[in-house]
Amino acid sequence: MILSLGMRSVLFPACLGSLLNTRYRLSLGFEGGLEVGSLQALLSLLRSSLAFGVLRTLSNSWCTSWRLHEVPRLPCLFGCTVCSNEDDVLFSSSGSSSGSSSGSSSSGSSLSSSSSCLGSPSDTVSHCLRCPELLRHIAVQNGDSGIALTHGLDSGNFSADQAKRLCTASLAYNTFRARHRDSVLGLRARGQVGLLSDLVSGIVYACASQIRGHELHDISVCSSMPSL
Repeated sequence: MILSLGMRSVLFPACLGSLLNTRYRLSLGFEGGLEVGSLQALLSLLRSSLAFGVLRTLSNSWCTSWRLHEVPRLPCLFGCTVCSNEDDVLFSSSGSSSGSSSGSSSSGSSLSSSSSCLGSPSDTVSHCLRCPELLRHIAVQNGDSGIALTHGLDSGNFSADQAKRLCTASLAYNTFRARHRDSVLGLRARGQVGLLSDLVSGIVYACASQIRGHELHDISVCSSMPSL
């Protein structure tokens, strides 16, 4: 299908900041917009692997079965069972707002309600950023009550710790997708929820430990970072 010039400019804006904001709202289903200036300042202080992990997540660039139009599309690889797994359900801003009333908005402080991801296809970035199982395991590794992965993005308070949470989620997903896909599907099919939870816990622990070793760059070496 050939996109009209008007539609192409909406989906693929020339400015990276505009692209991230478009994906943040339309693809990830969050209301409001990113505070691009503060995000750029933070990314300039991070090692490139962390910075690009954040950008890949916010631009909806994970290799999910939904995004790649695979058949069949996968269920949630983290063992979540409360979310919709219907392939014909698109996550929309209206779905996000219904979840945000229970504490899952982009500025949310604690995301403990499983209803936050209802209405989203299970194997999508939008779901994974709200998945209660993934959030629970990341919270255990960070010793907190489950701060939303996107906390602070719209208010300019996005921190290096939050960037590490996002990258932990991204690395954990890629690890499951590449190495444990069949194991996850088998455990889900047999209803072995406890074993699946143990597997998720171990992978998230390994990913968080790997990312935890990344330190901030000195700001002087990143002064030439292009503007978003």
